[in-house]
Amino acid sequence: MIEWVMGLYQTVLDQTVHMPQAQAALVTISSVSIAGLIGFLLIKLPKTIGNFFRGQCMTSLTFNTSGSTWGDYNQMQYTAFLKWFSKNAWFNWSRIITLDGESRNEFGAVGPGVGTHIFIFKRRFFFFRITEKDSQGTHLSKYNISISVIGRSKQPLYELMDAFMDQADPANYITMFDANKTDWTWVTRTQKRRPGTMVIQKNIQEELIDPLKEFVNSREWYMERGLDYKFCALLYGPPGTGKSSIAREVANVLGRNLYKMSPDGDISYTSLFQNAKGGVVLIEDIDAFGIARKRTSAVTDVEAGVAVPTTKISSGSTLTPINTDDDEGASFGDALSEYLGGSLSDLLNGLQGVIPLDDVIVLITTNHPEKLDPALIRDGRVDRRILVDYFSHEDIVSYIKLMYKTDYVGETLPSLPVATVSKHFLDNKWSVNDFTKALLSLKEDNVFLLNASGE
Repeated sequence: MIEWVMGLYQTVLDQTVHMPQAQAALVTISSVSIAGLIGFLLIKLPKTIGNFFRGQCMTSLTFNTSGSTWGDYNQMQYTAFLKWFSKNAWFNWSRIITLDGESRNEFGAVGPGVGTHIFIFKRRFFFFRITEKDSQGTHLSKYNISISVIGRSKQPLYELMDAFMDQADPANYITMFDANKTDWTWVTRTQKRRPGTMVIQKNIQEELIDPLKEFVNSREWYMERGLDYKFCALLYGPPGTGKSSIAREVANVLGRNLYKMSPDGDISYTSLFQNAKGGVVLIEDIDAFGIARKRTSAVTDVEAGVAVPTTKISSGSTLTPINTDDDEGASFGDALSEYLGGSLSDLLNGLQGVIPLDDVIVLITTNHPEKLDPALIRDGRVDRRILVDYFSHEDIVSYIKLMYKTDYVGETLPSLPVATVSKHFLDNKWSVNDFTKALLSLKEDNVFLLNASGE
């Protein structure tokens, strides 16, 4: 190639031998070009070679304070590293510091600022660089951090991550997520309730907790029989009976993450359920959303091929359908909710469709099961339909034993929502006598005498 270029150059010179001015211009241009090329190579080539060898001889960990659905999680780990480094003796070598350091909630806390910093960890030399990113039109500052160590092994970075990262602790904490279109947003990590600190009603223990304990140990049994490895339960009952608290207790008992979803907005139910593998999905107050309500007062269940004028919840319990005559304007409200929250078929396919659920527990709560579309809560799609009723006298006696560490012997206590029982406990936390008097006064007021089953 070089010989061909030089031959072409010599030919051009021979052709311009009788034109000295053109020949001189050609020589000048070629000389300047060659000099420029040599200069460019002298500047760029060492840097390129250096970057190549640096990339091959160093290993880096990069993360930032922004992201799609993991933004809060990234921010937590970014802050965890700053907090860790600010307590390291090598922080004294940093010449650039910031108040956004050890803790956002501690006045005067400092940490490393934008720039390059060095430290030694387990006899290895590390350096890291913090750079500010484009805020992308938001009022929040975003930062990127790159931590590097000499060598090709990733083990030093893994050991460093073990030292500074705020890591999951399933034995003591559960991680909570919220729905965000096709994926889940990390919300927080909350400490588990201590075992035995919640009164579980007998039917909840027998119909939900015990079957779920069996479920989590039966994966192979489901696989051998070609069954979808999922568990879906409808928790229904009057307001204030602790349906959402039961979902959290399920996550506590099973050591699973809790995913909270509201069927509202432009979300993909199938993607969300699939991305919650190994967790507990909670759909709260599903009756509040039009997509889940009955399409008519006498729904034809296409899947069953029969007319279903009423919604059957459990054996021996049949609930009355919606009275559309008393719900003037409901059609427009349901249509608007349908538009905002997607279609019922999307939700139905997410719970049981072509793409099967795998290792997912779904808990659906409602105060008005009679409003729900039968296709949503039919057998196969919902495995259990469980009444979460008012606390009975026996339940409140167990509550007194738990909270006051004493036995109750006295007048029969009224059936009450657990929220009401908890409220009066906090009002009378130092006196069991005042607590029971407050509950008995509700019996006299005839406020909570009817429970969800109408007894």
